[in-house]
Amino acid sequence: MDVLYEFLNTYIFHWLPSNAIWIAGHTLSWDARCSGIYIGFGIGVLYYFVASRNAKELPPYPILIFISVLFLPLFIDVFSIKYGLRGPSNDIRYLTGLLFGTAFSSYLCPAFTILARINERKKSASVLSLYKFVLLIILVIGVFFVKALDTFAVYTVLETLSVFGFLSLFTILILGMFNIFWDISIRKKLIYKEEQP
Repeated sequence: MDVLYEFLNTYIFHWLPSNAIWIAGHTLSWDARCSGIYIGFGIGVLYYFVASRNAKELPPYPILIFISVLFLPLFIDVFSIKYGLRGPSNDIRYLTGLLFGTAFSSYLCPAFTILARINERKKSASVLSLYKFVLLIILVIGVFFVKALDTFAVYTVLETLSVFGFLSLFTILILGMFNIFWDISIRKKLIYKEEQP
């Protein structure tokens, strides 16, 4: 049992008390950065399916560029700590994780939807308009500040969002791989049938 606990703590949760977000005497299951990533991803998935569930294409290029910029703070944070330019801060880790997870969901959810609907030829609307994207960012920034309320209800909501984000990411990746392998196997069967006399 200790081996399983050590494996989960090291490779899945990599939780350390000094790197954790503490809310109402409880910590989230992951360290501050990963909690932010999974919460941001969970918010992005929920928002995507509520606001843009019928969309079948990626957002317009200006929004994609802005989404790409949201990846940078996490890398800047990691490198500035690694090279001793500043000390670590769990709040900054959490915020950069939120931004990264939101950006990742803004790419992965539409890509997954496009793969799942690849055979549909209907004209479709864009995934995120600028207005919807600004609302998403405001929601994510609000989640960053809500942890300051330090109540058990806030802890429960954030823990639920982080677990939902983790499971959503895992599910999307597994289903995406299954979809790719399924398409490959169908193409191989079609090629085989065409080669037969």
